[in-house]
Amino acid sequence: MRWERKLRSPRMAGFVGYVSSGCVETAVAAEALHAIGEGGDRFVKFGEGSPFFDIVLPCGGGVTILIHILRGDEVLHTVLRELAERRSVALSYSSRAQTLGGHANEIEMVAGSGH
Repeated sequence: MRWERKLRSPRMAGFVGYVSSGCVETAVAAEALHAIGEGGDRFVKFGEGSPFFDIVLPCGGGVTILIHILRGDEVLHTVLRELAERRSVALSYSSRAQTLGGHANEIEMVAGSGH
């Protein structure tokens, strides 16, 4: 997913970006406020299979959104630096630790491992 497609907002004063053609952005922002208030990340499902019966996606499907409370931006700076240098890099998420990790050259290692 491209960076500009991420929904983000410093202190939720407003939000920018989109997730699903405009149908869930307000609900995602509200869920982000709850996550910030509770101090923990969360996965939220919208559309088909969702507890929100009043939110229907135009395609009829569903989407699961990860709301991550960014506790530091070093990993993002590392990933952006690697991308600026045109090197392979991956961004991973640990739901157990609720952290992001950046892994340089992970794509090449996976491709070369025969999996």
